[in-house]
Amino acid sequence: MDNKLFYDIAIDYQTGDSFNTESIKGERIGIITSDLDKAKENLLRIKKQYLKYLDIDCYSGAFSKIKLLTDEGVREISPFWIGYFETLYRAEIVMDLNDDSLVVYFDR
Repeated sequence: MDNKLFYDIAIDYQTGDSFNTESIKGERIGIITSDLDKAKENLLRIKKQYLKYLDIDCYSGAFSKIKLLTDEGVREISPFWIGYFETLYRAEIVMDLNDDSLVVYFDR
């Protein structure tokens, strides 16, 4: 396997319901690309969409999908960081060698 870099975006946000909140750190959106420029464009699209959402100050169907770039073209996803109980704190590009041998998991 070659060690080509791949890029994804990790999201830090708060979610919950009327009774509880939970902070989520580093949840990946799953749009993986080998092109850093596409990852940067996706980050910019997330930023622009979220700022528009904040300007309107309400959740509507207009924010239920976002189109992001992949190596194959464009993919539309539901932004899990936008909703009545969600607050976006951070989005960042993360590198991934796509190599499970670089990670060790410990189950409890």
